[in-house]
Amino acid sequence: MKISKDQKVIKTLLSDRAPKKYQGKEVVVIEGKVYLFPKDDKKAGEFLNSLIKKHPGSIPTLTFVTKPGMYILLANK
Repeated sequence: MKISKDQKVIKTLLSDRAPKKYQGKEVVVIEGKVYLFPKDDKKAGEFLNSLIKKHPGSIPTLTFVTKPGMYILLANK
C-alpha cells in the first residue's frame, strides 16, 4: 500500500520529529503542505474555505501536534 504525501507529513507531525513551530498547535495538512490553523472561529472557516478552493479535489486534515512529553488522554465509555 502506497502512503500519500499527507500521511507522511502527518506521521512526522505526530512523532517526536515535529518542527517546533507546529508543536502545541492545531494544523491543517493538505497536498503535503502544513498550515497553522487560526484560533479565531470566523478566520478558521474562511481559511478552510480558501484552502479547499486552492486545492480542489483534496481533503484537508486537521490535527493537533503535541509538544514533547505531552500526552492526550483517550477515554472509552
